This record gives sequence, C-alpha cells and structure tokens, in this order.
Amino acid sequence: MHKLIVPLLLCLLVPVSAIAAPKSSEPKTITGSVWGFAEGVDEPLQSARIELRPIEPLKGKDRRPAADLVGVAVSDGEGNFTIFELSSVKERRSFPLMKNWTYLAKVVAPGHYVFQMVVDYTGEDEPWDFMLEAKVTDVVDDSGTITPDERELQRGATRRGTQ
Repeated sequence: MHKLIVPLLLCLLVPVSAIAAPKSSEPKTITGSVWGFAEGVDEPLQSARIELRPIEPLKGKDRRPAADLVGVAVSDGEGNFTIFELSSVKERRSFPLMKNWTYLAKVVAPGHYVFQMVVDYTGEDEPWDFMLEAKVTDVVDDSGTITPDERELQRGATRRGTQ
C-alpha cells in the first residue's frame, strides 16, 4: 500500500510544480490605452481601432513569415487594448508578434484625427499609450463676406386645399 502511495504523490506534485514555474516561452502581447484630448480634458476612448504593421527589423534580415501582416485591436470602455498576434489574410493564419521590429501604429477613433506613428517593439511589456486630438467640426464665418442668397431660400411652392 505504501509503495503505491509514494509514486502517486510524486505524480501529483510534479504537475503542480510545473504550473507554478514561470514560462519563458509565453507568447508576447502588446497592451496599451487610447486617450482623446479635447478642450484641455483627457478621456479614454472607447471603440478606437488600433492597427500594427511591421515595417522592418531593428537589426538583421527581414524574415517576416508573410508580407501582409497586421495586428488589430479595438479599445474597451476604459480605452485599453491588447494585441495578441499578427494575422495574414493571404496566408489565412495567425503569427506571433515579432520582437525587435519597427511597427507602423495607426489609431482611428470617431471624432478624432487619425494618429500614425512608427514604434520600436523590443518585446518589453511596457504599455503603448496613444493620445488623439479631437476634430473641431464647428465652422463659423464671421468675416461678413459670405451672405445667404435670399432667392435660394424662396424656392418651393405652397399648396392649399385640394390642389
């Protein structure tokens, strides 16, 4: 009976120690946040689209697995996003993020100017935070040189009765 219990306990302890040990080969992710700036106020942007496209390696040869790689994420209600992988439409599969590469980051959010920036990714876990400027959509002409054409306002017809 004791001969059976000792190997059984060893079998139970080995997987627990393997789970507790840190894994060095875990896939990398890129995390960050998207903020909007308008009238001196910063606010997190929900539903901002973040695209990452690899441009070139920081050193060495260009050994990308596919030519059309892109990483895509959408920010949550607090402006946070996570990109887990790069995908290729042509290859129809996903690839891990490539560390030690230069990426073109493009961030698009409704009501804000499109933000583009070249970012170096070395595999570090530091967050990528983007600040987008709000679009000003109010156009006011106070020059006095443009006036409404009254004839344009008088077009149309009024019908009364059973006409």
